[in-house]
Order: sequence, then C-alpha cells, then structure tokens
Amino acid sequence: RACVRVCLCFADPASQEHLYTAAQLAVERACFSRIYTSAIRPNGDKDLENDQELSDRIDCLARIITVRHRALQIPEKYCRQAPWPAAVETLAHINLYRTPYDKLSVVHACCQSIMRSLAVPCMPEDVDPATFSFLSDNGGVELEAPGADDFFPVLVYVILSTNPPGLVSTVDFVNTYHGNRLFGEVSYCWTQFCTALEFIKMIEL
Repeated sequence: RACVRVCLCFADPASQEHLYTAAQLAVERACFSRIYTSAIRPNGDKDLENDQELSDRIDCLARIITVRHRALQIPEKYCRQAPWPAAVETLAHINLYRTPYDKLSVVHACCQSIMRSLAVPCMPEDVDPATFSFLSDNGGVELEAPGADDFFPVLVYVILSTNPPGLVSTVDFVNTYHGNRLFGEVSYCWTQFCTALEFIKMIEL
C-alpha cells in the first residue's frame, strides 16, 4: 500500500483516493488471477463436495418451487414480474470473476436489478428505474419502495433459478478476503444473499 501511495503523491488530492482504489483493485486482480484455484477452494475436494451438495439441493428445489410456492410467499403483485431474467443473467456471471470485490459487485448488481423491478409499480412517471437505489434518497423523491419482505423471497427465487456453481466456496472466499471491507448498500446486499443461501438449505423438500 505504501508503494501505491508514493506513486500517487503527485496526483490531484481530489482524485488520489479514487486512483489508489483503482490501483489496489488492479493489483488484487493480478494476484488473485494467480492464486484463484487454491484461494477459492483451500480445502480441495472437501470444498468441491460442499459446493456440489448445495448445487444438487438447489437443482431439486428449482424443479418444485414455483414463484407462487408457499415457501417463498412472494406478493402476488410481484409474481407477475417473474422470472426476473436480468437478475438471473447477472448472477449467472459470478464465476467469470476472480476477486472478492468483483464477485460482490455481481451480487450487488443482481440485488439492484431485483429492487428496480419490484419498485417499478411504485414509481412516479418522472423517476428513471435505471437510477433507482433502494438505500439512497433518490434525489429527494419519496417512493413507496418494496421492503425486505418483498425483496428477500425474490432473491431466493433468483438464486434457485440461476444455481451458479461453487456458491459455498464463493461465500467463504468473499468473507475471508473481503469481509472486513463491507459497508453500505453492498454490505446489505451481501448479507441478504448469504441469508438467502442459508434459507435455501433449510427449505424442506
């Protein structure tokens, strides 16, 4: 970090932090590209078994749990929006990335996509869904935004629909290497994502 700070010492003070963050991420991506296989599954076959066990469970659940299944209790007004293809497509890309930051960004983007979809029926005509953030003040515009009870079951459904490989290892990977740097909306989304996985483990087949 000190080396990066020295390299940026002549930068505009207003942009130093941004440049430092970008440089740190570049270094992180370079490092994890070399150690990714051992970092994502440090316990080898045992981690593979845990990932496969959850993947098989999700595959079984996805065959029987519909958007109106009693285990999810998604409000009817949102069921009409299923299957949330943008969120599913976003989450499906999580294994294309090899850093905790990038994997978090995928989860964040997936959650944002869900919330924007759920918020559309509640938005005034002059609000752009693409700029909506469910944890910001949205430029002072008061919205009857969907709550956690609306968002969470949809996130569960999206995970069941996507079933990206290696979810157990991904959670451990992010928590190990980025867990102490979580904050704000990203932290909220990640917590909801991890909770959704635990919920999936407890759904009775």
